[in-house]
Amino acid sequence: MIAFTIEEAENEVDCARAQRALTVALMQRTRACDTKGWLGERIAVILPYTTVAGARGLVQKIDALFYENYQESGSAAGNASLSCAMYEYPADRIDAMTAKPQE
Repeated sequence: MIAFTIEEAENEVDCARAQRALTVALMQRTRACDTKGWLGERIAVILPYTTVAGARGLVQKIDALFYENYQESGSAAGNASLSCAMYEYPADRIDAMTAKPQE
């Protein structure tokens, strides 16, 4: 899962513009099986069947598209920036959950 945070937005209008830019970028670069939505105050995407390397590559693409969409969305240049946190479901938990009980 990747949780995005929009930082340094000047006001509510600029924040909404940045949120739209991020949403458009996610719609452009994610798959139908990826779940997008709000995680508290952040916009997040769950990426099933995605490696950590794949998620990092997606972050780079989303970052570039975000800035492109953000600059195109308004006449005045804003200062909003994007940061993210990545979370990986631990593989050892999957093994523990699928192990057969001892007899």
